[in-house]
Amino acid sequence: MRLYELYSSYILLDKSFPVDKQFAQLLTDTAWYLGERGGGEEIYDLLKVTEEICEKQVEDVRELLCEIYYARGAFASETNNVEIAYNSNTALLNLRLDISKTSQNDQRDPKVAHAYNQAANAHMDRRKINDAIGLYKQAIKIYQRIPGFPEVDTTICVANLATALCLTGKLQEARQILIVNHRAREHEYGEDDRTSFRYV
Repeated sequence: MRLYELYSSYILLDKSFPVDKQFAQLLTDTAWYLGERGGGEEIYDLLKVTEEICEKQVEDVRELLCEIYYARGAFASETNNVEIAYNSNTALLNLRLDISKTSQNDQRDPKVAHAYNQAANAHMDRRKINDAIGLYKQAIKIYQRIPGFPEVDTTICVANLATALCLTGKLQEARQILIVNHRAREHEYGEDDRTSFRYV
Protein backbone atom coordinates (compact mmCIF):
# COMPACT_ATOMS: atom_id res chain seq x y z
CA MET A 1 0.00 0.00 0.00
CA ARG A 2 2.92 2.34 0.65
CA LEU A 3 4.04 1.89 -2.96
CA TYR A 4 0.54 2.74 -4.10
CA GLU A 5 0.56 5.88 -1.95
CA LEU A 6 3.92 6.95 -3.41
CA TYR A 7 2.60 6.32 -6.91
CA SER A 8 -0.50 8.43 -6.25
CA SER A 9 1.45 11.25 -4.57
CA TYR A 10 4.51 11.56 -6.80
CA ILE A 11 4.65 9.38 -9.87
CA LEU A 12 1.29 10.50 -11.25
CA LEU A 13 2.53 14.09 -11.08
CA ASP A 14 5.76 13.29 -12.91
CA LYS A 15 4.74 12.22 -16.41
CA SER A 16 8.37 11.40 -17.28
CA PHE A 17 8.63 8.74 -14.56
CA PRO A 18 8.65 5.29 -16.21
CA VAL A 19 6.02 2.89 -14.86
CA ASP A 20 6.23 -0.62 -16.24
CA LYS A 21 4.29 -3.85 -16.34
CA GLN A 22 6.14 -5.26 -13.32
CA PHE A 23 4.87 -2.43 -11.12
CA ALA A 24 1.34 -3.06 -12.35
CA GLN A 25 1.74 -6.73 -11.50
CA LEU A 26 2.93 -5.80 -8.01
CA LEU A 27 -0.17 -3.67 -7.43
CA THR A 28 -2.39 -6.50 -8.68
CA ASP A 29 -0.71 -8.96 -6.31
CA THR A 30 -1.26 -6.43 -3.52
CA ALA A 31 -4.96 -6.26 -4.38
CA TRP A 32 -5.21 -10.06 -4.15
CA TYR A 33 -3.37 -10.03 -0.83
CA LEU A 34 -5.74 -7.43 0.62
CA GLY A 35 -8.80 -9.15 -0.82
CA GLU A 36 -7.94 -12.46 0.77
CA ARG A 37 -7.65 -10.67 4.11
CA GLY A 38 -10.91 -8.77 3.98
CA GLY A 39 -9.74 -5.57 2.33
CA GLY A 40 -12.25 -2.92 1.30
CA GLU A 41 -12.63 -0.22 -1.33
CA GLU A 42 -8.86 0.28 -1.61
CA ILE A 43 -8.80 -2.92 -3.67
CA TYR A 44 -10.80 -1.27 -6.44
CA ASP A 45 -8.49 1.77 -6.29
CA LEU A 46 -5.44 -0.45 -6.73
CA LEU A 47 -6.94 -2.30 -9.66
CA LYS A 48 -8.05 0.92 -11.32
CA VAL A 49 -4.51 2.28 -11.16
CA THR A 50 -3.15 -1.03 -12.45
CA GLU A 51 -5.51 -0.93 -15.40
CA GLU A 52 -4.46 2.64 -16.18
CA ILE A 53 -0.81 1.58 -16.16
CA CYS A 54 -1.59 -1.27 -18.56
CA GLU A 55 -3.25 1.16 -20.96
CA LYS A 56 0.06 3.06 -21.25
CA GLN A 57 2.16 0.00 -22.09
CA VAL A 58 3.32 -0.78 -25.61
CA GLU A 59 3.94 -4.46 -24.83
CA ASP A 60 1.20 -7.06 -24.70
CA VAL A 61 -0.43 -6.83 -21.26
CA ARG A 62 -3.60 -8.80 -21.99
CA GLU A 63 -2.73 -11.57 -19.54
CA LEU A 64 -2.31 -9.01 -16.77
CA LEU A 65 -5.58 -7.33 -17.77
CA CYS A 66 -7.28 -10.73 -17.48
CA GLU A 67 -5.94 -11.01 -13.95
CA ILE A 68 -7.22 -7.52 -13.13
CA TYR A 69 -10.71 -8.30 -14.47
CA TYR A 70 -10.75 -11.62 -12.63
CA ALA A 71 -9.67 -10.04 -9.35
CA ARG A 72 -12.18 -7.20 -9.60
CA GLY A 73 -14.97 -9.60 -10.50
CA ALA A 74 -14.13 -11.98 -7.67
CA PHE A 75 -14.01 -9.25 -5.02
CA ALA A 76 -17.22 -7.67 -6.34
CA SER A 77 -19.02 -11.00 -6.25
CA GLU A 78 -17.92 -11.65 -2.66
CA THR A 79 -19.25 -8.24 -1.59
CA ASN A 80 -22.50 -8.55 -3.60
CA ASN A 81 -21.59 -5.78 -6.02
CA VAL A 82 -23.51 -7.41 -8.84
CA GLU A 83 -22.90 -4.89 -11.61
CA ILE A 84 -19.13 -4.64 -11.10
CA ALA A 85 -18.92 -8.43 -10.94
CA TYR A 86 -20.94 -8.75 -14.15
CA ASN A 87 -18.98 -6.12 -16.08
CA SER A 88 -15.59 -7.44 -14.91
CA ASN A 89 -16.33 -11.09 -15.66
CA THR A 90 -17.84 -10.20 -19.04
CA ALA A 91 -14.66 -8.24 -19.85
CA LEU A 92 -12.58 -11.22 -18.71
CA LEU A 93 -14.42 -13.62 -21.02
CA ASN A 94 -14.27 -11.27 -24.00
CA LEU A 95 -10.53 -10.72 -23.56
CA ARG A 96 -9.86 -14.45 -23.10
CA LEU A 97 -11.75 -15.15 -26.33
CA ASP A 98 -9.73 -12.44 -28.09
CA ILE A 99 -6.46 -13.98 -26.87
CA SER A 100 -7.61 -17.44 -27.97
CA LYS A 101 -7.92 -16.24 -31.59
CA THR A 102 -4.13 -16.05 -31.85
CA SER A 103 -3.36 -18.97 -29.54
CA GLN A 104 -2.12 -22.35 -30.77
CA ASN A 105 -4.65 -23.95 -28.43
CA ASP A 106 -7.52 -22.00 -29.98
CA GLN A 107 -10.26 -22.34 -27.36
CA ARG A 108 -8.92 -25.61 -25.93
CA ASP A 109 -7.54 -23.62 -23.06
CA PRO A 110 -8.49 -24.03 -19.38
CA LYS A 111 -8.18 -20.26 -18.97
CA VAL A 112 -10.99 -19.77 -21.51
CA ALA A 113 -13.10 -22.39 -19.74
CA HIS A 114 -12.45 -20.66 -16.43
CA ALA A 115 -13.56 -17.34 -17.92
CA TYR A 116 -16.82 -18.92 -19.10
CA ASN A 117 -17.38 -20.24 -15.58
CA GLN A 118 -16.76 -16.80 -14.07
CA ALA A 119 -19.11 -15.16 -16.57
CA ALA A 120 -21.75 -17.75 -15.70
CA ASN A 121 -21.36 -16.93 -12.01
CA ALA A 122 -21.96 -13.27 -12.80
CA HIS A 123 -25.14 -14.17 -14.68
CA MET A 124 -26.29 -16.22 -11.70
CA ASP A 125 -25.83 -13.16 -9.49
CA ARG A 126 -28.17 -11.27 -11.83
CA ARG A 127 -30.72 -14.11 -11.72
CA LYS A 128 -30.14 -14.85 -15.43
CA ILE A 129 -30.05 -18.56 -14.72
CA ASN A 130 -30.71 -19.88 -18.22
CA ASP A 131 -27.90 -17.74 -19.62
CA ALA A 132 -25.64 -19.03 -16.84
CA ILE A 133 -26.50 -22.63 -17.71
CA GLY A 134 -25.36 -22.08 -21.29
CA LEU A 135 -22.08 -20.56 -20.14
CA TYR A 136 -21.40 -23.35 -17.63
CA LYS A 137 -22.02 -25.95 -20.32
CA GLN A 138 -19.65 -24.17 -22.68
CA ALA A 139 -16.97 -24.12 -19.97
CA ILE A 140 -17.32 -27.87 -19.42
CA LYS A 141 -17.28 -28.52 -23.17
CA ILE A 142 -13.96 -26.66 -23.47
CA TYR A 143 -12.47 -28.55 -20.53
CA GLN A 144 -13.47 -31.85 -22.11
CA ARG A 145 -11.82 -30.90 -25.44
CA ILE A 146 -8.44 -30.39 -23.80
CA PRO A 147 -6.24 -33.48 -24.41
CA GLY A 148 -5.52 -35.29 -21.17
CA PHE A 149 -7.63 -32.96 -19.05
CA PRO A 150 -9.04 -35.01 -16.16
CA GLU A 151 -12.78 -35.08 -15.57
CA VAL A 152 -12.24 -34.37 -11.87
CA ASP A 153 -10.90 -30.92 -12.70
CA THR A 154 -14.36 -29.88 -13.91
CA THR A 155 -15.87 -30.43 -10.44
CA ILE A 156 -16.39 -26.78 -9.48
CA CYS A 157 -17.98 -26.02 -12.85
CA VAL A 158 -20.17 -29.13 -12.66
CA ALA A 159 -21.30 -28.17 -9.15
CA ASN A 160 -22.18 -24.68 -10.37
CA LEU A 161 -24.09 -26.06 -13.36
CA ALA A 162 -25.98 -28.56 -11.20
CA THR A 163 -27.05 -25.73 -8.87
CA ALA A 164 -28.35 -23.70 -11.81
CA LEU A 165 -30.20 -26.70 -13.23
CA CYS A 166 -31.86 -27.37 -9.87
CA LEU A 167 -33.04 -23.77 -9.71
CA THR A 168 -34.79 -24.24 -13.05
CA GLY A 169 -36.36 -27.54 -12.04
CA LYS A 170 -34.08 -29.74 -14.16
CA LEU A 171 -33.37 -32.10 -11.30
CA GLN A 172 -32.72 -35.23 -13.34
CA GLU A 173 -30.13 -33.51 -15.55
CA ALA A 174 -28.44 -32.07 -12.45
CA ARG A 175 -28.39 -35.50 -10.81
CA GLN A 176 -26.88 -37.14 -13.87
CA ILE A 177 -23.94 -34.76 -14.28
CA LEU A 178 -23.20 -34.94 -10.55
CA ILE A 179 -23.15 -38.75 -10.65
CA VAL A 180 -20.73 -38.76 -13.59
CA ASN A 181 -18.38 -36.33 -11.85
CA HIS A 182 -18.69 -38.13 -8.53
CA ARG A 183 -17.69 -41.42 -10.15
CA ALA A 184 -14.71 -39.73 -11.77
CA ARG A 185 -13.62 -38.41 -8.38
CA GLU A 186 -14.01 -41.84 -6.77
CA HIS A 187 -11.91 -43.35 -9.53
CA GLU A 188 -9.22 -40.68 -9.03
CA TYR A 189 -9.23 -40.23 -5.26
CA GLY A 190 -11.17 -43.17 -3.79
CA GLU A 191 -14.37 -43.08 -1.76
CA ASP A 192 -15.18 -40.22 0.62
CA ASP A 193 -12.25 -38.10 -0.60
CA ARG A 194 -11.54 -34.76 1.01
CA THR A 195 -9.53 -33.32 -1.87
CA SER A 196 -10.42 -29.66 -2.38
CA PHE A 197 -11.88 -28.69 -5.73
CA ARG A 198 -12.50 -25.03 -4.96
CA TYR A 199 -9.61 -23.52 -6.92
CA VAL A 200 -9.64 -25.88 -9.91
